[in-house]
Amino acid sequence: MKKLNDYSNKTDLEIIEIYKNNAHWKTKQEIETYFYKKYSPLCKKYSNLYRHISSMEDNMQECYFLMIKALDYVDTNKITNTSLFSFGSIFRFHITSHFIHENVRKVKEFNHLLSENDLDYYINHSTYIRSNSYKNNVTCIENKIIFNTNLEIFKKQLTSYELNLLELLQTSMKKQDVAKELGEKHTANLTYWRSKIQSKYIEFMNNVGYELTI
Repeated sequence: MKKLNDYSNKTDLEIIEIYKNNAHWKTKQEIETYFYKKYSPLCKKYSNLYRHISSMEDNMQECYFLMIKALDYVDTNKITNTSLFSFGSIFRFHITSHFIHENVRKVKEFNHLLSENDLDYYINHSTYIRSNSYKNNVTCIENKIIFNTNLEIFKKQLTSYELNLLELLQTSMKKQDVAKELGEKHTANLTYWRSKIQSKYIEFMNNVGYELTI
């Protein structure tokens, strides 16, 4: 029996270059198996997080297909800084985009089916707890958690100044005091930076599956 190639001593980019360079289908299958095993913790994390959408097994299978899409997405010819390349980040983006889109779709379906009066009725009856409607309502709550999780990810992409400004604006401080805290002479500068952060936030959230507008 032929031994599988050892890819552990190669970078993700080097492996992807082999994958893209007219590799035999068996070699491609080996690489897919290697990446799926390597990033299985990532797959398990999101498959479990979104198990209200589908079963853990189905979600894991979907992650495999998303991994292949992520591999196809990579264009090695356009990568200018190989040291900054991260297939894990690209794969995570494909996973989150897919599952958040599916989650939002299910929430919209739920909101279409039930009005506020319906919810009030079901909440006051124990049968609601055992119904599919209850499970879908839990989806709404989980979606808020997912939304907040993405917000925390977004914050990590901000500069220290932008993050400080964002956190200060969320307090009860007056704009004049916020400007003084940041060393700004005029509050007009805060308006500029707030607008810049807002644009970055909308772009980020839309990239992970939401439909936000200014």
